[in-house]
Amino acid sequence: MTDTNEAPSFGRALAIKFRRVFLPLLLAVVALLGVYSALNWLLLAGSAAPFLDKDVANYWLPGVLACVLAFVFVWPGIKLLRLSEKRSLPLIYSLLAAAAIAGPALLAQNYVSRAAGDVTDLAEAAQIATAPPAKFYTVHHLCFALVGTRGQPVVSLSGRHDERMDFDFYVTVPVCNGNAMSKTVWIGLTFHKQIDNSLPDAAKDAAFHAFGQEVQAAINATDPAQYRFLVRAAPSQDRRNFEKALQNGHIDTTGVVFLEPHTEAFADRAGRSLPYAFEGLLAAIVIWFLLVMPIPLKDPEDLAPPKPSLKTWEPTGEAAEAPDTDAGSLARLFVPTRENYGLALLLDINIGVYLAMVIAGLGVVSFQTDDLMNWGANYGPALHGLGLLRLISCQFVHAGIMHLAGNMYGLLIIGMFLIPVITNARLIACYLICGLGGSIASATMHPDIVGVGASGAIFGLAGILLVLLGLNDWRVAAIRRGALINIGIFVVYNLAIGAATPGIDNAAHVGGLATGAVVGLVLFAMGRRSAPPA
Repeated sequence: MTDTNEAPSFGRALAIKFRRVFLPLLLAVVALLGVYSALNWLLLAGSAAPFLDKDVANYWLPGVLACVLAFVFVWPGIKLLRLSEKRSLPLIYSLLAAAAIAGPALLAQNYVSRAAGDVTDLAEAAQIATAPPAKFYTVHHLCFALVGTRGQPVVSLSGRHDERMDFDFYVTVPVCNGNAMSKTVWIGLTFHKQIDNSLPDAAKDAAFHAFGQEVQAAINATDPAQYRFLVRAAPSQDRRNFEKALQNGHIDTTGVVFLEPHTEAFADRAGRSLPYAFEGLLAAIVIWFLLVMPIPLKDPEDLAPPKPSLKTWEPTGEAAEAPDTDAGSLARLFVPTRENYGLALLLDINIGVYLAMVIAGLGVVSFQTDDLMNWGANYGPALHGLGLLRLISCQFVHAGIMHLAGNMYGLLIIGMFLIPVITNARLIACYLICGLGGSIASATMHPDIVGVGASGAIFGLAGILLVLLGLNDWRVAAIRRGALINIGIFVVYNLAIGAATPGIDNAAHVGGLATGAVVGLVLFAMGRRSAPPA
C-alpha cells in the first residue's frame, strides 16, 4: 500500500479501497456473468442433448465458481478493511462478496436456459423421433394417447425443520402416432401439492390419494391444443422421474424423448429473465460499493504480514490444548496424512459418496428414496444376508446437500475435540461402532423407515466425549468447559428438534449416543492405565 507507517489520506484511502476491494469484485461479477453465460449458451443450454445436469449447469457450477473468485480475488482486499474479528465481519463480507458475484450469473443462466436453442416446426409430434434433434418444437397437431399414461409419485419433506410434506406427481403421456401411440416420444407433466407434515398419518394418506385423483382428473381434462411449443427435457431430476414413470410400467427408456409443454407464446419463453439479470448486476455493484467504501482501512502496522508459523496440532501425552483453527489447520483436517488420517478419511468418504451420487445423475439438492435404497440406506425388511451391510453403508449416505453439510459440521467439531483421545484407526472404529448402534436402534424402532446419514455415528462420538468430560479424563481436561458446553448444546438441541419434527429419526440418535457412552467408559478405563504420574 505505502512505504511509510503513516495512515493514507482520505482521498488515498478511497482510491485504495476502490482499486483493491471494489474493483476486483466488479471484474469478477462481469467475468462470471459474461464468460460463463457464453459458454453455457454455446455448449449446454442450447444443445438438444446436453452432457451436464441442468441444475448443476445453471446453479451449482456458477455458485462454486463465484466462491472461488471471491476467495482468490476479493478476499485479499477484504483483509485490508478494519472489520471486527469478534463479530466475524471479514467472513460475512466474504460471503456477501460470493453472493454478489453469483447472483447476476444465476439470474443470467435462467435466461440462457430459456432462450438458447433452435426450434423445429413439425406437423405431428411423433415425427420428433425421426427429425433432427432440437431443443424446441412447435407442432401443428398435438395429440395425447391417454391410454398409455404412466406416473411416478414422489413424497418429500421441506422446510427448516421438515414441517411441510410435498407431493409431486410426474406423469408421462405418449403422443399419438397415427391410430396408435408413440413408443419413443412422450409428454412430461408435473403436478405439485403441499400439506402440513404435523397432520396424522391417516390424514396424510387421505390427502395423498385425493391428490392422485386430482391429477387424474386434470390429465383427462387436458386440451393438447393449449400448448404452443414443446421443450426437450434436459438431464435433470424431472427427467429422471419421467424415466422412472416409464420404468414402473416396464417400458425401456433407451432413446426416449421427453417433451415439456408450454402454453405461452414461443417468443415470450424467456419472460423478464434477461432484465432481471441486469437488475441483479446493478444491485450487486451498488450494494458492494455501499458496503465497502465507508469502512476505514486498517492501520499500517496491522497490515504487516504475520510471522510464518509451522505449528501443527498433534496429540501428546499431556493434557491437550484446543486445536488451531487457521486455514492451514482446517485444510489438514480434510487431507489425510500418515500421522492424522482418521477424521480426514471420515469426512472425505462422506463427501465422496455424496459427490458420486451427484455425478451418477441422482440430483444435487436431495435424493429420492429409491435411489437412497440403491446406495445402501438402512431399511428393516432389507436387513438379511448381504443386506446387513446396510447397517454400515447407511452411515456414509445422505439425503441431500443440507443433510450432508449439517452432519459434516457436527463430525468436524466433535472430531476435533476427540483428537487428543482417539485418532486415526480408533476414531474410524468408534465412528463405525457408534453408527452401527444407531442403525440397529433405528431398524428396531422404525423398521419401515428408510434411514441414511452419519448422525447416529456423530451422536455416538458426542457420547464418548460427554462421558470422558463427565469423568474428567486427563486427556480432555484442558478443553473440558468449552467442549462440555458445546457438545451438551449439540446433543440436547438435536434431540429436541428430532422429537418435535416429523421425518427425523431420533432412534438412531439415541442408539448412537448410548453406544458412544459405553465406548467412552471403555476408553476412560484404558486412559487411566496410561495416565501420566501426578
